[in-house]
Amino acid sequence: MPTMEKTQAEILGEAAREAANAAPVIKSLLESAAFALQRGNMEEAQKLLVPTMTSLNFMSQIMETLESGMGERLAAMKLNGEDIIAIQSRWLASLEELKKSINNNDLVRTADLLAYEVSSEFDSQVAILRLLSEGH
Repeated sequence: MPTMEKTQAEILGEAAREAANAAPVIKSLLESAAFALQRGNMEEAQKLLVPTMTSLNFMSQIMETLESGMGERLAAMKLNGEDIIAIQSRWLASLEELKKSINNNDLVRTADLLAYEVSSEFDSQVAILRLLSEGH
């Protein structure tokens, strides 16, 4: 039975599609952690923060891999008129700010970041994944 070799673009497109399909689970974790923090339920929040951060870091690693595979094509891509590179820079900055707030045990700031900034930037990451999966 002959095997068909997949091109790098096809493999990257499949990876982007799979990551986008996992996004609702990650978004749910993010929202649950933010809600627990906002309610002051520290026990629940602590249980949710570890998998939330793991998932967000995993998403970043997937994006980094996909972006490196895209090369110069990525620099030409736009999402809602904005350069993908600028969106990615903002995403990484929001993750760093989130890590800093967690390390500083600033739970109010962590809740705000999760509920607003990181949540919004995560939606942009999913939109980028969908673009990449379409091979634009």
